[in-house]
Amino acid sequence: MLKILTNLVIISVLFTLHVHSQQVTIVASEDNIQELLLLDPDNIDFLNIYAIKQQRQKNYIGAIQTLQKIIELDNTLLPFYLELARLQFTIHDFKSAENNFLFVYEQNIPSNVKNNIRYYLRQIERLNPATINYNFKISYNDNINNGTYADTVRLFGIPFKVNEEAKAKESYELFSDINGAYDFDLDGYRLNTGFLINHSNYAGSAYDRLKYGINIGPEHYYKGQKINWSLLLSREEMDSNPIVNSREIRVSNLFNYRPNIQIQSAIGMGETDYYNNASYNSDSKFINLLVNYIDRNNINYSTNLKFTDNDADYKPYGNEKKYFSASIASELPRGFFVNLQLGIEEVDYDAYQFMWLTTREDRLEFASLSFRNEHLYIGNFYPQINITLRDNDSNVEVYKTSSDSISVFLIKDF
Repeated sequence: MLKILTNLVIISVLFTLHVHSQQVTIVASEDNIQELLLLDPDNIDFLNIYAIKQQRQKNYIGAIQTLQKIIELDNTLLPFYLELARLQFTIHDFKSAENNFLFVYEQNIPSNVKNNIRYYLRQIERLNPATINYNFKISYNDNINNGTYADTVRLFGIPFKVNEEAKAKESYELFSDINGAYDFDLDGYRLNTGFLINHSNYAGSAYDRLKYGINIGPEHYYKGQKINWSLLLSREEMDSNPIVNSREIRVSNLFNYRPNIQIQSAIGMGETDYYNNASYNSDSKFINLLVNYIDRNNINYSTNLKFTDNDADYKPYGNEKKYFSASIASELPRGFFVNLQLGIEEVDYDAYQFMWLTTREDRLEFASLSFRNEHLYIGNFYPQINITLRDNDSNVEVYKTSSDSISVFLIKDF
């Protein structure tokens, strides 16, 4: 999309005047464009140069108004719709941006332009949701309970045979997810509300999991930056028995450094209460940084950093987590799209655990590869294949585990 826009941008044009039967040729530029617009206010080439000048001056509202005038003069110029939508996205006018992106998306345009528009539409869907989304998957996982492969475990230095229920269990999974949101626009700020319900159905019902929750919080702007406050309440059940209740409050900032660079930061705290063992109950504090970048070749790069400090009621169960992941997503020939993600999570526990005769340390390494085809759509849903490899190394033998899966998703796009 940016390449097409660049090709159509007119940096300067020749403007010819007839003065006393003599021709005077003037080169239109950003320096004299406002004077030339006084002479010819409906000249699309002049208006285009003026819109570029306004963007360089960070006058996005003015540039939007200028682009709207160009479209009023000629509603067949699709690149100007794209430029208008991009600027509306930049100032967080997501509804207007979505309408203009969708208008171009439904036209006969090149596939690379459609892919770029999809990137923006997905961001708008995530940042400004107002509908109910449904996602499904069927998958096979060789360790659904994150169980151990060890035959024995040493407790207080004495070997014991591992209970069969603690061993790794493999199963097919049917996963369904429903989530929705509605935003209330109030005077000077917005109130975001939402909910989620998801269920994992395994071959053995003893491991079926259900999670449901709600979130609510205001959104406002501070010095041009969008600030979100959110309270999340959730509960998880296994085989219809409650497992854990979670509460979290977070403050996040979304900043479009450039239209193709997005930075999101968040800080927060939470509480987790377990039904089966109160010693695991914990209070947590976290800080998170996410950066997304899309280049001119429509390759999307992303990095995610998160640090979490969990203080458990029983100190040896508390821990510090350091998480890092990086991903790259790109279009392949014949409409295929691939996303590769690699990550590491290191967990250092807070105190010596007598049962293991050591202070536990874990290191989780994971890789995920997903494929989809941009030509295969069912309405606004697309199928996606995911392959995930997870390997957890630990200085406690019983926690050396792996969990590999292959899944087929049906995902609502926009």
